[in-house]
Amino acid sequence: MSERRGSVSVRVLVALLVILSLLPLAVTVFRFTAALDFDYDTVNSEMALMDLRRVLLLAYDLEVTDHELDFIYHNDDYSLKVVNGKLLLQPGSQIYLNGIDEVNFYRKNGCIYLSYKEKNGKEIERNIAKEKGIHLDDFSADNDELPDADHGDE
Repeated sequence: MSERRGSVSVRVLVALLVILSLLPLAVTVFRFTAALDFDYDTVNSEMALMDLRRVLLLAYDLEVTDHELDFIYHNDDYSLKVVNGKLLLQPGSQIYLNGIDEVNFYRKNGCIYLSYKEKNGKEIERNIAKEKGIHLDDFSADNDELPDADHGDE
């Protein structure tokens, strides 16, 4: 009977030893995660822009103006613009970004870019679509313009 008591106390001591050896690791992990400044708004914005990229991948006849992007999606005309501080897909009320002051769309190197300014003053620029029918190998490293097909060898 006395041998059983000793084996139980050895098992308890081994369990305590394992727990105490893992405790410094747990404290270090907790300090590391507490020190992270995780910006959930940035993550939400990136997820929304990923969804917008999916829509624009299926869209065609993309027309870019400074503050608006018009396109055809599922045979319907759509417009992407800022209304009351929100980037909206209209018709409808699909909100992609919230809390923005200003938005600009522009073309560069065969892609369509979205540049927006948040209400906190932070400016963000993202590539949101590739123009249809334009291949990146048509561009040189120094030139942001489309090749001019009207000029032949003279």
